[in-house]
Formats: sequence, C-alpha cells, structure tokens
Amino acid sequence: MLQFVQQALINEEQKRLNQIFVFLSDPCCIMTNQFLQYHFIDEDKSWTEAQLYCKNNHTDLATVSSMVDMNRLRQHLGNKKAWIGLQRKASSNRTWQWSQPDVQFNESRDNGWNTDEPNDNGIENCGTLNTNKKWADLSCKCQQPFICYDALRSLKII
Repeated sequence: MLQFVQQALINEEQKRLNQIFVFLSDPCCIMTNQFLQYHFIDEDKSWTEAQLYCKNNHTDLATVSSMVDMNRLRQHLGNKKAWIGLQRKASSNRTWQWSQPDVQFNESRDNGWNTDEPNDNGIENCGTLNTNKKWADLSCKCQQPFICYDALRSLKII
C-alpha cells in the first residue's frame, strides 16, 4: 500500500511539472548552471513582435538546440508551428544565430532542420519549430504562435 501511495505521489508530481512546463534544456544549460522554463504563447505574432513580447514578459524566444528539447516542446504544442529564437541577420553574413546571447549556433551540432531547410524562399530569416518537430525558415513577417523561456535560477552542483 505504501508503495502504491508513493507511486501516486510521484505521478502527481510529474503531472504538476508537465503542467507548469518546466524542464532542463540541453546539456549546455547544465554547464551554464541554469534551469529554463518554457512558455507556449498561443498568439499570432511576427518573429520580431514575438521576441519583443518574450523579452518584456519572460527572458527571450526559446533556444531549442537538441531533439530532446524539440520532442518535449512538441508534446505541449500539438500540431501548431511556433517561433523559436533562431534568426539570421543580414548584417552577419546571413549566418544563423540563437537569440539567447550565451549560446552559439553550431551548424554541425544544431542539426534540427527539416529536409530541404533552410531554403530561404523569398528571404526567410527567422526560425520556426514546425509540426513535424523540425526547424524551418520563414519570413519574419509571418504571424504564428511562439515559445518564450525564463531563466529560473542557478543550479548548485555538489
């Protein structure tokens, strides 16, 4: 009976964590000693408007640099697309970069692109997480939901 109660408590705690949508990001975040909390915002905005919203209400648009993170995010998004903090600026030789300042985009490591992406149809400079758990490039003017993150607190490793 005690084991059943303990398992029920563990299940309830897991449900609570899933509901508030808190999880560790990829190993780089463990190395930088941060917990990240992601927020799916179901409002249609351009990439720039979404980033402004995230910076005003959270920390920034989400950095999603592993398939583990993408799969976790997808479980909460259903079949919707969402802006993430991936962009290439004309002033930077049009190289992709994360909006999170301490995370560098690495083409060989950050390999979440959908087949034939990025394709730059009509100068597509902003990254989205699409419905099949992959990244795609879109015009930054497109309107769609987005994912913000909060840096919660430092992690002490003993």
